[in-house]
Amino acid sequence: MKRKISLIALVIIICSGLIMIYNRYQNKIGENISISSNKSQGENFIIYDEVEQKNILKLKINLENKSVAEVTQEVLKDKGIDYTILGSGDTVYFSMINGIKERSNGPLSGWCYYVNGTRPSVSSGRYKLKSEDKVEWKYLKDGLKN
Repeated sequence: MKRKISLIALVIIICSGLIMIYNRYQNKIGENISISSNKSQGENFIIYDEVEQKNILKLKINLENKSVAEVTQEVLKDKGIDYTILGSGDTVYFSMINGIKERSNGPLSGWCYYVNGTRPSVSSGRYKLKSEDKVEWKYLKDGLKN
């Protein structure tokens, strides 16, 4: 079991590093990527399954002075949506949301989060939000390309 946990932690660290390197060399840092075309309704927390092209959750909540992981856990608990996390604190990783598991649509599929249309290069447990931010979780078939 310890070996399995260590392997999972290593995979998470490697994936985070690859994402950061990819973003840096593709000059994507700071580039806005539109996740949702419906910005007029004022939702600032969205969970979307890109593989199935369907919204799981859209709502307006208070984000200020919380990490993305804290807000996400609060919302998922409040709405009764199942989830699985690995790690804790600054190293939180959401491996399953609403029954949709990482790698269930290929080896690179999984959950990625975006703030204001950009994918941060830090864990959701480390990213602190401001009141005007918009958080979007997307289930992607290839988390390294998007």
